[in-house]
Parts: sequence; structure tokens; C-alpha cells
Amino acid sequence: MEVLVILKLVHLLMRLRLWFAGFRGRSVPTAHGPMHVIEYEDSGSLPPLVIVHGICAEGAEFFDTILRLRGNFSRIIVPDLPSHGRSSDPVGGLTPDTLRDTAIELLDAVVPEDALILGNSLGGVVTLRYCLVRPERVRALYLSSPAGAQVAPDSFESFRLTLKPRSWRDGVHFANLIHRADVWHAWLIGGGVRDLFARGPLAGFVDALGWEDLVTADEIRALSVPTRVVWGTEDTLLPRDQHRFFLEHVPEGTQVEEPDWGHCPYLDTPGAFADSILAWARSV
Repeated sequence: MEVLVILKLVHLLMRLRLWFAGFRGRSVPTAHGPMHVIEYEDSGSLPPLVIVHGICAEGAEFFDTILRLRGNFSRIIVPDLPSHGRSSDPVGGLTPDTLRDTAIELLDAVVPEDALILGNSLGGVVTLRYCLVRPERVRALYLSSPAGAQVAPDSFESFRLTLKPRSWRDGVHFANLIHRADVWHAWLIGGGVRDLFARGPLAGFVDALGWEDLVTADEIRALSVPTRVVWGTEDTLLPRDQHRFFLEHVPEGTQVEEPDWGHCPYLDTPGAFADSILAWARSV
């Protein structure tokens, strides 16, 4: 687990960059323990913006994008999901149920009414389901490479193996998959990625995740808030059948964008990602 130090140092530097820019962190109590949120009280005229990260990530990783968004929104809110970043591990462990329940409680505590909500990867699942239970609080939804589509069980099982890196090389492979192309620093953080997934909470979550926990076609069709789905053509992490599943079932009128981004555009193309977010926010 010592190799986690490198990844933790990277995240610390990201948080420090945000702190010097005026972002502040705070703890939010939930039934499953305290959760961490990064916030910025902004001066813009657009509604509050909430950004939710994906698996094995944390809110501070969006630093390069949200720094570019300052001055446009009334607030910027970036929570750490349970067992991620500086949030605590849920009582009883991280399961699909505790993730859902804790995320709803956390977002209820930090999401003001009429908010703009963005979810990347696993954050797409979290934000989509939040919109289904709290549509009155959400002005619009932006799904960035949303994960968790209820595709064929064999495809799902094959993808789940990607979330079980067992060696440094596996961790390097995962780090490269979330980028648009292979990156040199994947070799530095590969061991940390492997160890994050090997931690009890995340390993338990991946093991507990079943086909029945995935996002169904009915859930996607039930979205009632204005939605934009953005899926990078260079996304090599999620299988294309997940992409097709979402696009086949989104409600009529959903905006679809397919730029040449990877799975996590905030890492590779933060400027273009910020521009897309701002254009979306202004359009709704």
C-alpha cells in the first residue's frame, strides 16, 4: 500500500491548488458517516453547478476544469462519493445500495434547488438516479461518459474485470484507459490505482455489483429534466455497447455530443470540457 503515497500526493497538490484559488472543503454528516465536499461561492449569474466524479476518482481531480469555470456560476459544488477522496467509508461497507442511499443524502444536503448537475462515469449513474428521485431540484443534467448501462450480462462481467487490477501493470493499464491516450505518468500511479481498487470498500463494491444494479432502459427513458449526453470518441474504458444502450433509450430531445475526448475529459482536455459545460449551462 506504500505506493498509494504517490497518488495521495498528487491529490493533495490538486486540493492545494483549489484552496489557493478560494475553494473550500467541508464535512457533511450522513447516516453512513461524514462525507467531504469542495465548494466555491462564485459571483456568476448561472445556477449552481454540481459535479460528481467516477469510481476510483475524487472531486479535486476536476481542478483544472472548475478553475476555468469560475466567474460564471453562483456556486460550484464538487462532492467526494463514499469511500472516495476525503469521504468516509459507509457503515457496513460500500455496496450499490449504500452508494445510492448515501449519495442521495449527501446531494440533498448540498444541492440547492434549480441546480445544474454533471456526472462522469459512475457519477453519471449517481446523478441520473438523483434526477429520478429529486427532479424538482435539478435544472438540467450533463452525463459525461455515463457508466453502468444494463448491457448483456457477459459484457458486464468482462468489463467488471477491468475494475479488478491485480498488479502494477494492471493499474497502469486502467490509468491509460481513462485517458485519451497512453500517458507517461501512468507508470507512477499504476500501483496506487491497483491499491485503491484493492481497498476493502472499493473491492467489496465491485464484488457486490450485480447486473440487477445497473441502469435500466426504463430509468433512462424516465428522465424528465433536460439532459445532455457527452461521450468521447476516444473513450477506451467503457465498451461501446454501453454507449449504444444510453443513446438508444434517452428521451426525445436529449442533446448528444461526441467530441474526440477520452473517458475523463477533465484530465486530458479540461479547457474543451469547461467550454462544453459552459455552453450547456447557458443553453438551459
